[in-house]
Amino acid sequence: MLVGAAVNRNRHGRPVEPTVAARGMDDAMHDESQRELHAAAPLAAVAETFLRRSSNMRKVLVGIPCLLRGGTEMQTLTLVRGLIQRGWRVGVCCYHEYDSDVASEFREAGARLLLLGLPRRLEGRNWTAMPGLVKTLRRVFQRERPHVLHVQYMAPGLAPVLAARLAGLRNLIATVHQPGWPHGRRARCMLRLAARLCRRFVCVSQAAERSWFGSSALYDPADPASLCRRHGTIYNAVDVERIRAAVARADLKQLRRELGLDSGPVVGTVARLAPEKGVDVLVQAFSQVRQRVPAAQLLIVGDGRERLRLQHLAQSTGVAPAVRWAGRRPWEEAMACMALMDVVVVPSRFEGFGLTAAEAMALGKPVVGSDVDGLSELIDHGYCGLSAPRCDPAGLAGQISVALKDPGLARRLAAEGMRRVQGGFSRTKFVDCYLSLYASVIGADTSSTRHPQRRTRWPAPRRSDNLAAFDRR
Repeated sequence: MLVGAAVNRNRHGRPVEPTVAARGMDDAMHDESQRELHAAAPLAAVAETFLRRSSNMRKVLVGIPCLLRGGTEMQTLTLVRGLIQRGWRVGVCCYHEYDSDVASEFREAGARLLLLGLPRRLEGRNWTAMPGLVKTLRRVFQRERPHVLHVQYMAPGLAPVLAARLAGLRNLIATVHQPGWPHGRRARCMLRLAARLCRRFVCVSQAAERSWFGSSALYDPADPASLCRRHGTIYNAVDVERIRAAVARADLKQLRRELGLDSGPVVGTVARLAPEKGVDVLVQAFSQVRQRVPAAQLLIVGDGRERLRLQHLAQSTGVAPAVRWAGRRPWEEAMACMALMDVVVVPSRFEGFGLTAAEAMALGKPVVGSDVDGLSELIDHGYCGLSAPRCDPAGLAGQISVALKDPGLARRLAAEGMRRVQGGFSRTKFVDCYLSLYASVIGADTSSTRHPQRRTRWPAPRRSDNLAAFDRR
C-alpha cells in the first residue's frame, strides 16, 4: 500500500480493497489494459499473419466529421494511402461537409467513400440532434462491419463512438488531433468517456496526450506491452517524397510573379485563418521585423473567417503593402508557396502536432514556432528550429529576425530539421504503428471469443449481408 494513500475502511474500521468503480476510470482502464496485455501480446503476431494471408478480410473503416483542407484530413489521407499500399481495403465515412477536391484525392488513393452529407446541428450546447446522428451512424456501421473502425475524434467526437458500440463493433480506435486544455473540463470528460468505450485511444503528441489523460507514452510496434495501453501517442507523418515531388513539378518563378513577390526575403505561413492559428500574432510581429529587415515580405497561404480582420490589422500596423494573401490553395500549390519562403512561421496559440512546421522541415526551411504543445516536441530550439513564447509578437519578431539575418544559422537549422523529420516522422513508421495497433486489437478480440466473460455487453447485430455494402467498390 502506498504511503499517504487514501484507505477505505468498513464499518468496523478495518481496511478494505476498493472496488473497480471506487478506484475510478483510470484504474479501471489500467486493469483492462493488463488483461489485454496477456491476451493480445502473443496474438498480435498471429493476427498480423492471418491478415496478411487473407487479403479479402482486411477491412478498416475510417470515420471523420468532414473532408476539408486541414491537417487532420491530410493525415487521414496519408494513413489511407499507406493502408491501401499494405493490402488493406479502406472505407472513409464522412458525416458532414466535404470539399470535392479533397474527396477526389481519397478516391484516387483507392478508398471507398461514404459521403453522408448530414447537416451540423451540434453547435454549442445544442445536443438535440445527437440521437439522430448516432442512429444514422449506427446503421452505417452495422452495414459496413469492418474489422477495425478508426474514428478521427473531432466534434462531434462522442457520437460515432456511441454509434459504433451500439452497432456491436468492438475493434474501435480513435485519434484526437488537438490538446485538451483549450477545450475545457466538459470536453475532457466526454473524451475520457469515449476512451473508455474504445479499445485504443491515440494522440498525435505526448503533450496532447498529457493534456487529456494526465500521462503519456509512445506506442511502439516493437513493444507489445506499449500496444496494450488504452491510450498512447503516435506522431503524425510527413510524406517527404510527395512534398518534394509537388515542388519539383511547380514553376516557382511563375508562382513568385503571380504572388507579386520581389527579390527580398520572404517570411510566410500556411494556415487556416482561425484564432487558434495565431496569424494575428505573426502580422503584429512582422511590423517589428520590417524595422530590422526593411526588404522583408510576408506571404500568408490559407483562408478562413479571420481574413478580413487580419487584413484590417495589416493596414493598422502599416505593413499591408508588404503582405501577400495567397488564399486557399490545393495542397500541391501550398507546398510550392512554402518553397518560396525563406523562413516559415507557425505562431499557433495551441497545436496538437504542427504539421506545417514538419512539412517546412521536409522542404529544408528554417522554422520559427510557438513554444506550445506538440510544436515544442517537434522544434528543438536552437537545434532544428527556433521557438518563441505563445502570443508574444516581440519575441516572435526577434526569432524571425535572427533567422533572416544569420544565413549560416538558418542553413544549420534547416538541415537538422530535415534530418529530424526523416528520422522521426516518416510515413513508413506512422503506418507501421497503426498496423501494429490494429493487429493488437484484433488479437485481443480473437482471444475474447475464447473467453465468454470478456465479451462486450453491447448486442451485436445479425451478420447476414452485413459485408455486402463494404464489398461493393
